[in-house]
Amino acid sequence: MAAVSYDVVREILVRLKDVTTLFRCAMVCKGWCSLLVSDDSFLRRCLPVPEKPCGSPPFAGFVTKLRSAPCFVPVPRSVLGPGLRVFSSCFFPSAHRAGFFDNAVPLTSRHGLLLVRLDSDRRGVLLAVCDPLAGMVHELPRLDHYWDFENPSAVGGYALLTDADCSSSNGDGLHQHTRFFKVLMLTVEKSRVHYTLHAFSSADESPGWITRSGVVKDEESTVLRQHNAVVCDGAAHWLLWGMDGVHTLNVSCKTGHVSLTKMMGVQLRLRLHYFRDHADDHPYLTIDGEGKLMELTLQRDGRELEIWTSHNKYRRSFQASPLKLKYLDLHEKGDDYVYTFLGEKHGMILVKDNHRRVYVANLKTGVMHEVKDWPRSNGLSRRKTVPLEIDWPGLFVSQLAFAA
Repeated sequence: MAAVSYDVVREILVRLKDVTTLFRCAMVCKGWCSLLVSDDSFLRRCLPVPEKPCGSPPFAGFVTKLRSAPCFVPVPRSVLGPGLRVFSSCFFPSAHRAGFFDNAVPLTSRHGLLLVRLDSDRRGVLLAVCDPLAGMVHELPRLDHYWDFENPSAVGGYALLTDADCSSSNGDGLHQHTRFFKVLMLTVEKSRVHYTLHAFSSADESPGWITRSGVVKDEESTVLRQHNAVVCDGAAHWLLWGMDGVHTLNVSCKTGHVSLTKMMGVQLRLRLHYFRDHADDHPYLTIDGEGKLMELTLQRDGRELEIWTSHNKYRRSFQASPLKLKYLDLHEKGDDYVYTFLGEKHGMILVKDNHRRVYVANLKTGVMHEVKDWPRSNGLSRRKTVPLEIDWPGLFVSQLAFAA
């Protein structure tokens, strides 16, 4: 039987869209493995890659806090399918000392990097940035600032920035082993918009935290309503409520300049949450498929999601549209179900109910599926659940390179 050339094999394999099957094909022999690992263009043809301007890899699952350590949970209809469990161990490398991730809490993610809190007490807070693809963990110097993380109203904000946010370079990072990142930690006084901003950059020659403070507006009864920042338009944005209305507190990724921008169009609806209990869950700030700011509000009965999209990034003028959620593959719903919004990534939202069930829904279609395989002993909360995106070619390479 005549041998099949690699050119023919490549044309056959490029038609496979399932990563698990592709992984198994790569393990047939070293030749096939080398073919897949060494050809970046081939991987980009096979695996889903986002189109600009959003530039974010697909939503693959979420990291949540367990009793002892964080855990990665895949979402339904993932491109990896059930085979994703094979890769779960790479998210928290075992190369670190035993117990390193005990009691760690995930805070936020950005471009495949994950920020976790390792420890927090009166001496300060200890953080780490994880790069699952490279199998690396960067432990940050202890920050001498106290946060009461168990008190939602007292917690400040945090953001994780990458080289794509802070420079004009947009390398794909497929084989990068050292990645630039910047971490921002923010506190805002309730009585007025007086902020304290702590910044750490992995590129600094003398790595350490830089602290600055100031006032952006003298306003009463200010509340920071979303602790993880949304990054777009070259800035990190936090949702801020006050007597004067609803704003975004913005920090420039490059300069660190702090500003305040009113969210025109969403004032009345969100201020109802501020003064009294409402039939909706707390709003969630994120970005849409075009990289523009978007605010999501879920009805507690789970019937509808209200979407406010910014159509003018300078005035931050927002327009609303409702989305009916459609339940598929689920049990019959009753009147006693109450739903809570956990997060959003790449057009997919994460929701839980009061019966310890978790769902993922598509923002375009409203189609909603249950996440069946997750540790139900854990009570999920928005503060301890981080949706995670994955660079599929990078993950593929990181798992196969050793066999090439």
